[in-house]
Amino acid sequence: MMQGGTRVEMSKPNPTGEGGWMTDKTWASVLQIGEEFECFKGLDENIEINLSHWERVYNSSNPQDDVENWPEPYNELPLMRQGMLLRILRPDKVVPIIQALVSQEKELGKEFI
Repeated sequence: MMQGGTRVEMSKPNPTGEGGWMTDKTWASVLQIGEEFECFKGLDENIEINLSHWERVYNSSNPQDDVENWPEPYNELPLMRQGMLLRILRPDKVVPIIQALVSQEKELGKEFI
């Protein structure tokens, strides 16, 4: 999933509508990750219920630094799962998550960044 979703068909319509802040490809990936990973089961419903909150996450200049303000229960994700979700919503913000993962790894650390 870190390479991105592969699904192109959606079982539910994009809740942001045509031309909304979330593309159909992004929505298809949300649906896919919710089906493939137990920890993301219900993500699609969470986004539908908290649409404006998720739009703020999407529009944030540094969503990876503001995880505690993501809608529950996604505000408590471990770094790897944060990276998986950001890979879908904001692929441009995955590098800082990977850097944090490498920095925290005992066998690697900051010198590998």
